[in-house]
Amino acid sequence: MGTSIAAFDRAAPSYDRTFTDTRLGRELRSLVWERLAALFSSGDHVLELNCGTGEDACLLASRGVRVTATDGSKAMLALAERKARERRSGESILFRPLDLAAPHALATSGSFDGVLSNFGGINCVDELGPLAEALVRCVRPAAPVVFVAMGPLCLWELTASLMRLDPGGAFQRLTKGESTARVADVPVSVSYRWPKELARSFEPGFRVERLSALGWALPPSLWSSALETRPRLLATMAGLERSLRHFRPLAYLGDHYVLELRRDS
Repeated sequence: MGTSIAAFDRAAPSYDRTFTDTRLGRELRSLVWERLAALFSSGDHVLELNCGTGEDACLLASRGVRVTATDGSKAMLALAERKARERRSGESILFRPLDLAAPHALATSGSFDGVLSNFGGINCVDELGPLAEALVRCVRPAAPVVFVAMGPLCLWELTASLMRLDPGGAFQRLTKGESTARVADVPVSVSYRWPKELARSFEPGFRVERLSALGWALPPSLWSSALETRPRLLATMAGLERSLRHFRPLAYLGDHYVLELRRDS
């Protein structure tokens, strides 16, 4: 995870400007937030993995949810803590450094009422066994776990790459094992898993509860700038995304998918 952490340290200063605060970023995140509102209630204690700049943690805290927000990037954590102070959410959020490739510290973190990992953080972990074991120990029975992961086939990337006559780029995510993505111009090893493959990595402690699409009608963040001046087009895309996101086949075609697991009793 060392290279990944360095990449996200470098990406931290521009992350909100290039994604979180864009029209596209807000649309994508709002779809995830709708599910969080249904799963997490005031008084719950939620563990967030790869919290980034703290946008999700602050949202949960504003709804009365206590959050232990973790990230391997110290630069991301610093920005997240500042954001929490500015939004007066700091008392409800505990920020902690955590490398998902070495999650052993979670064993002493107490009992959580749920887990969130948003926007592909889980893809940066090659071997999920240690994380699955740690979550089994620190998540209470029947608690929900939400993974927003990148899948092996993104229709947007496939189409754009083929139009550029770049078949290698079109099918890069389908490469077996680890692939390489670029974060802030730094190569990062990522693993693109199908939903069943990701769910299987957390068996037998967790079972699949729900699967939905994210980013099949709305494009990946590379298209953010192009949509900033096209609000009507973005609204049309967002409407399609929202209306059909629970059609399971689309979860295999989007930039991300939302996999909800439930801790076995």
